Amino acid sequence: MNINEMNNKKIEIHMLVELNNNSINRGRNGELKSTTDANGVKKQYISSQCVKRSIRERKMQDPDNRQGVKVVYSEMVEKVHEVLLGIGITNEDEIKKITEYIIEAYGMKKNKQENNENNNENTKNKDQNKEKSIKDNILDHLSCCEIECVVKKLCEKNIWKDLDTIKKHETQIEKLVKNIKEIENDPKYQISYDIAMHGRMIASSPDLNIDGASFMTDLIGVTPMNSVYDFYSAKSDGDKQGAANMGDIEINSGIFYKTTVIDVNTLKKNLKNENDVIKMLTWDYLKDYVECIGKGRQHGKFNTTYPFYIAVVVTEGNGCTVRHSIFDGKHGADEMAKALHDNLMGRISNPNRSSDNMKIAESDETTGKYDNFNDFIRTNVIEA
Repeated sequence: MNINEMNNKKIEIHMLVELNNNSINRGRNGELKSTTDANGVKKQYISSQCVKRSIRERKMQDPDNRQGVKVVYSEMVEKVHEVLLGIGITNEDEIKKITEYIIEAYGMKKNKQENNENNNENTKNKDQNKEKSIKDNILDHLSCCEIECVVKKLCEKNIWKDLDTIKKHETQIEKLVKNIKEIENDPKYQISYDIAMHGRMIASSPDLNIDGASFMTDLIGVTPMNSVYDFYSAKSDGDKQGAANMGDIEINSGIFYKTTVIDVNTLKKNLKNENDVIKMLTWDYLKDYVECIGKGRQHGKFNTTYPFYIAVVVTEGNGCTVRHSIFDGKHGADEMAKALHDNLMGRISNPNRSSDNMKIAESDETTGKYDNFNDFIRTNVIEA
């Protein structure tokens, strides 16, 4: 199999899932998240960011997955120091200089106000603000293998000596970023799976941004939102009752629709390695995109519900989501599943989309149809 033959393929994963109140994430104020559709009907939604976080947490439990981690400033410094000491660089001034260069290249430099003395602020508040500021400088999902590779390659090239000859600091960082980008473009460079799939954005160093291979919609309710409020009372740890332990909580259940689109060509470009691409294009890997829905607060992974309808579509055209109006007036899981099925089959029969070469496999609990997604993806993407 030639990996280049996967070009222009898109994989769409459509799902319908029924969620009860405990499986639904909420906003910061504890209320359910809602939006208004094109017809002015209030619908509930679950943020795609919560879903992505839930997927990443699940993937990180598997040691065979090359996943990235959220690296805060102090962790990044510690990792760079570890790599430098491992390759024999022990001079403290040199370690500090190299670390500061790398930290700034990846957009993790401390806020300037940290370095300014403020005589009107007491020491305690200054320390708290400094710690908070450092923790706020988060670079999402830069895997440890990437940090190690970049630091080692830069030291092999002795880029630091060249940077010292440049007087303007901004130009120094530009040159460093350019060298990091060259390292990332090396065919042997290993990017983490989640960055390959979801991408990475570094506002201060856009050249190090990575376009993700996937696009994911929010879970949008296809049933009207008719929430109720339940009164609750609780006791404090001191076994005391009071107004602070009483209130109302918003409750609603419903059926939700979500689409994930994966551009195989972008995934191949990001990963470079054929075996990595093939691994990520198995249902064993992709099933987390329908099983890990998340709910935005702790222990959400224990409240997931498996979708009653899943459609995996392979197309050479543009990856698409369906319009939500196809569910209007439909009631129950069977009618919802049929509406989504009919819409997808309508795309296949559309003569104006014949060049898309669209194919579909389904898992439908309402009809008992269960196609083998692994075989389907292998036949129509990997071996096509």
